[in-house]
Amino acid sequence: MGLITVLENIAQEKVELGLKEGEGEELSPRPPSTSLVDESSVYGRNEIKEEMVKWLLSDKENSTGNNVDVMSIVGMGGSGKTTLAQLLYNHDTVKQHFHLKAWVCVSTEIFLIKELKLKERVGNKKFLLVLDDVWDMKSLHWDGLRIPLLTAAEGSKIVVTSRSETAAKIMRAVPTHHLGTLSPQDSWSLFTKLAFPNGHSSAYRQLEPIGRKIVDKCQGLPLAVKALGSLLYYKAEKREWEDILNSETWHSQTNHEILPSLRLSYQYLSPPVKRCFAYCSIFPKDYEFDKEKLILLWMAEGLLHSGQSNRRMEEEISDDICSIDTGSHGSGICGFNNHCIA
Repeated sequence: MGLITVLENIAQEKVELGLKEGEGEELSPRPPSTSLVDESSVYGRNEIKEEMVKWLLSDKENSTGNNVDVMSIVGMGGSGKTTLAQLLYNHDTVKQHFHLKAWVCVSTEIFLIKELKLKERVGNKKFLLVLDDVWDMKSLHWDGLRIPLLTAAEGSKIVVTSRSETAAKIMRAVPTHHLGTLSPQDSWSLFTKLAFPNGHSSAYRQLEPIGRKIVDKCQGLPLAVKALGSLLYYKAEKREWEDILNSETWHSQTNHEILPSLRLSYQYLSPPVKRCFAYCSIFPKDYEFDKEKLILLWMAEGLLHSGQSNRRMEEEISDDICSIDTGSHGSGICGFNNHCIA
């Protein structure tokens, strides 16, 4: 494909999405990613979760003689690291065990942690700190965080999620859990919960074999299964499912880390939904959206045109976008963020 063709395609997509040139505005600092999780949509992680809970509840002094232990969850994007950390953070016994709990979405901005004023808060207290989505960690950064924590009570824990095993090593994480993929059965269970009404495929015999092949292509990645399951919930025609199964996107070679399933979930959105989805990209990574506020922002920007500016259309568009990230359908609150999609 020549350069001119690529530019023409970009220009055409700009027209289809209704994008306009304008001056940007400075955004407020991102809020931390949410620690909440829908446990009913988690499959195949119970065994490793219980093992980690046991570690969290252990107050035995570690080999370094420090009061603070560090555990890491390492895996590729979309493998469910954040979800597993959320399960630990919200576990009833874990919540009762610690005096203080904090959830920080780190990404590349490790110095945001300074806002916690750690030294003043953790003195002689047992705390649980989750550092979610650590991309880059240098020894100097880690020392700046670790030293204020030395005043904490014995049994304090830090849980780190990262795609990088190097970051885990710098933080002296013991143990390090390499999060694997879901089994075929767990992948199918997650898919059926999201793709079929009431979570049952038995009434859709024409779609079930196609769905199983789509799940196989997701290779056990929970985020991939969730994205396509949520997308197909709104598609009842056999042809629509076959289009996704046979899409060339599965075989496309790209230099970025976006999963084919996520590219597919975007490509098959309607133009009005694409416009609204593209608008979300101006927010920082891990920005958590409120459904009602997001609809008002779309209206203010003119993304919901006269033929669409009724309540039903607004709800449908927001539900489509929410389902891509959260796997929810028609929920009253859209607590999604652009953690893995932005």
